Amino acid sequence: MTANWHVRPEDQDRLRAELAALDARLHELDQRLWEAIHRQRYSRTPEDIVRAADDLKHLVTEMDRLMTRSRAVEGKLLLLQKLAPKPADPGRNPGASSSDASERLAVEVYREPPGTKMNG
Repeated sequence: MTANWHVRPEDQDRLRAELAALDARLHELDQRLWEAIHRQRYSRTPEDIVRAADDLKHLVTEMDRLMTRSRAVEGKLLLLQKLAPKPADPGRNPGASSSDASERLAVEVYREPPGTKMNG
């Protein structure tokens, strides 16, 4: 499987802001998660315990979604960091275009075949 991410240098500020917002939201959800855990453990009525368990399920689902998006944003920021212009290399042709093969970055995601030690 190969993943292609399209990022432009001008996306960097937007991605950093999005990552900060995701982090703040994750912190908020973490606080709510702990509150739900305490409600589930220490509630006196079965209804409150069931409601807390339901809240936990929804909070974990939302946290998983946000963490997945956060990893994607971090990956894009890392790509931008790798693609950032480097100080002039005396051995490099200054007139070469950025489409040279040496300037391209391919992102590939590999999965182990089924039945290997990694997957069981």
